[in-house]
Amino acid sequence: TAQQRGLNVSGDLLDTVDEDSTQFRKLGLTGAEAFGALTQMVQGGARDTDIAADALKEFSIRAVDGSESTRTAFETLGLNADDMARRFSEGGRTSADALDLVVDRLRSIPDPVLQAQTAVQLFGTQAEDLGGALNRLDPSAAVQT
Repeated sequence: TAQQRGLNVSGDLLDTVDEDSTQFRKLGLTGAEAFGALTQMVQGGARDTDIAADALKEFSIRAVDGSESTRTAFETLGLNADDMARRFSEGGRTSADALDLVVDRLRSIPDPVLQAQTAVQLFGTQAEDLGGALNRLDPSAAVQT
């Protein structure tokens, strides 16, 4: 289905799944949700699935790293960094729901500069690579994509 939906944009789909399936699982995403999330970002302008998946991977690392930049980003979103790290460490549905909350809050930042800064703090430079495609990420609707 992913192939039929055009996700193999750069011939990287199988490599992406092989490389990043563990990251999707860490974020509590089911297979259908992970492919839906990749579809959302590719349809939103991501160059390919590798860039989209790398952003999710980077986020899964930063969400629990306790760094000052991650704490600042969560505070900008009105979230407690320790609570979010606990949620992401728990995995499963708790983690997936937390991811959805984070991207919903990120999309709601009206100042595009602050939104971009916060995205980079949480998703690394992959947020810059994705540009507006990151705003298309909506885990709660990914399966319907």
